[in-house]
Amino acid sequence: MLKSVSLRQKEVLEGIGRQLLTESEQTAVLAKRNEQIINGLKHLISKQKEKEIMKEQFSQLLDYYINQREEMGWTTSSGKKEELIVHIKQSLKNL
Repeated sequence: MLKSVSLRQKEVLEGIGRQLLTESEQTAVLAKRNEQIINGLKHLISKQKEKEIMKEQFSQLLDYYINQREEMGWTTSSGKKEELIVHIKQSLKNL
């Protein structure tokens, strides 16, 4: 009888050990997935910051263009106006 109780306890403990091992493996998988999600979110945040910087740079460039164009008026040569357009287009390519 003592031997059968001892065997049963051994089986229960082995079952608990297997369950703990399975849960440990599942926890490792979940931890890896969480890390991937966190890295993805960091990447998205980085891209969002880049987008905001780009929008700000474009806004500054547009303001510069508008101000320069307003200062030129009707009497400014078409060469100067074309120079401004080329400058703005090149600045946009550099963004």
